[in-house]
Amino acid sequence: MDKFMKIDKDFLPIYEFNKTFDEKVKKEGADLFAFSVERNDGYSECFSIDVLKEGVDDTLNFRRAERFIKTALWTVGGYKLKIIANDTLYKSLENAYSHGGKRDFDVKFFEKVYDAPFSVERVPALLKSKRELVAADKNECGARIGLDAGGSDIKISAVENGNVLFSKEILWQPKVNSNPAYHVKFINDALNEAATHLKKIDAIGVSSAGIYVKNEARVASLFIKVSENDYDAVRRIYIDAAKRLGAPVTVANDGDVAAMAGAISMDMKSVLGIAMGTSEAAGFVDDKNRLWGWLNELAFVPVDINENAAVDEWSGDIGTGVKYLSQDGVIKLACLAGIEFQTGVPSERLKVVQNLLDEGSEVAATVFSDVGVYLAYSLLYYYDFYKFENVLLMGRVMSGLGGEIIMNKANEVLKNHGADKKFRILLPDENFRRLGQSVAASYLG
Repeated sequence: MDKFMKIDKDFLPIYEFNKTFDEKVKKEGADLFAFSVERNDGYSECFSIDVLKEGVDDTLNFRRAERFIKTALWTVGGYKLKIIANDTLYKSLENAYSHGGKRDFDVKFFEKVYDAPFSVERVPALLKSKRELVAADKNECGARIGLDAGGSDIKISAVENGNVLFSKEILWQPKVNSNPAYHVKFINDALNEAATHLKKIDAIGVSSAGIYVKNEARVASLFIKVSENDYDAVRRIYIDAAKRLGAPVTVANDGDVAAMAGAISMDMKSVLGIAMGTSEAAGFVDDKNRLWGWLNELAFVPVDINENAAVDEWSGDIGTGVKYLSQDGVIKLACLAGIEFQTGVPSERLKVVQNLLDEGSEVAATVFSDVGVYLAYSLLYYYDFYKFENVLLMGRVMSGLGGEIIMNKANEVLKNHGADKKFRILLPDENFRRLGQSVAASYLG
């Protein structure tokens, strides 16, 4: 148990587990474990660590390597695993990442995202990483439309040479509508209205929740009610809408655009944006103001390696971010601390804990303090993949006094580990709020 944690006494940060594992490897001898994750158009990322020699503790080796691959897949995205490993470790990983294997959910999910069979291959050497780079700085040239498609409203802006000529919010209910014509009409109508404020359109940028590959909606909660038989009608919804207006389009995950907005409005580079709300959403802009085309689906990334860690109902996996850095994390800790709820609605349960905190409850304060511990150790782990300099925290969990407690505790833990010299955590400022997600999206492309 970590000394900072008060309620979830079984919490075992994967960051600490990895440190202990590395020390054991140094003492007992090492084998190389390396792999690459490849996705569309040959984009790939390579990773490597030392593991224990074959036969020393193959179960421990698998635990370390499998969690590493899981993290890389949901951080980067991909459907081809190429692995350098000893016989025992390779066979265990090959079995896990197969249909019917331990990571069956992940395999099928990425097959859907990339429209290709998931494969695991043992190789003697890895090719160099090939990274997709998308400009994410303040592009004010020309006439642009920015669209931010959220779960309850569409924000649309027309921008010319950096001047916002038109901006509007349009209410819609995409998550309860199964007819693709509903979604197509709302997106087209919004873009058409913005277009009336411009003499020409040089580019369209879209911020939208979900996973987008080649500007196509491969997995998107906005279209969750659209059946598989009808899905083709929304798969290219933004491409088709832009084509009707005769303009190029760039579609990015809303987490990436939020990080981009933070970098621009708050004059920062190397920004990891994390929204802690219904789930855990994330995006990243590097030190040259670029997106990498990564998935950044940190809700599925493991942060707790305790064998009795919280279970994610969707994926069936344990210890993943959604159960720690979202309203689910607050609710889980509150239940462990003895707080009782009269409602089963998660957002209302979060509000109950926040209200108790405002009323002076020490138990509620401890809940948010423990979320701060979760956050700190998760960031220490994420840092190995992103090497960010700034972390921008958003979402309803970070609002009010609870957010302040989370920030303070996270900073305390990070300072204890010397991470305060590597990166800082901060909240959005007024400049961020003024910029707006749709205007930020207009800078894409």
